[in-house]
Amino acid sequence: MKRPRPGAFWHSFTASLAAHALVLTMVLTNPKTANTRGSPEDALKHATPLFIPKPVAAVSSPPRQSDPNPLSRSLRDPLPPWTETASKLPEMRVDMNTVELTFDDDVTNQLPEVVRMHAGVLALLDKEELGIARYLIEPPGWEIRETLLDVSRKVRLAMYQPQKWALLRSLALQHSIALDRYQVCALFESSYRRCLQEAIRSRAAELSEGRGRRVKSARLAFNKANPCGVTVLEVMFVPEPVP
Repeated sequence: MKRPRPGAFWHSFTASLAAHALVLTMVLTNPKTANTRGSPEDALKHATPLFIPKPVAAVSSPPRQSDPNPLSRSLRDPLPPWTETASKLPEMRVDMNTVELTFDDDVTNQLPEVVRMHAGVLALLDKEELGIARYLIEPPGWEIRETLLDVSRKVRLAMYQPQKWALLRSLALQHSIALDRYQVCALFESSYRRCLQEAIRSRAAELSEGRGRRVKSARLAFNKANPCGVTVLEVMFVPEPVP
């Protein structure tokens, strides 16, 4: 076997390396081969774009304006849950100009306190001219003063047999007034008439069995603990026509 000469290995390695370098240079400088890689511009053309949201500046919400459309508003802001209310009372006709009012005897002496609580006064009316008051007795001190006052527009509740009330007996004796010469009444403003009307209407609705009817008369009793200072004891209706 023939031994290789010294340095032959390195000469072969150098020759091989030079041959590979030549081939690589030819590949890189070939226009066709270079075009397959593509230019940077071509790479951008075929690149898949990524969506990156633009930063949004904080914008304060404009003040909420009233919606002219109530329907859309109701759908957007639903009302609180519906709650059942008391059933509406039947319509009752109470004409205070024609209804007949009677009062039970005030055995517990409630009327003076009712007068005080509802801004009323006691009055001694001229029997010859019932629209004129000759004396007024005003709470809370129940001071009596002589007057000549038109009370025709006031609500007047007659105090029949005024001697039954201890307050009136005491004042008559103190001022030497003959009560039998006058008609003694409790006087109230017109608002008290409406209060009485509502009290009668409410009681009539309870007694009418759900039918709207016209009230003919009512019997009451003074009771300072109730609205208007009265209790409606009884209500009579105008007879209904026979079908």
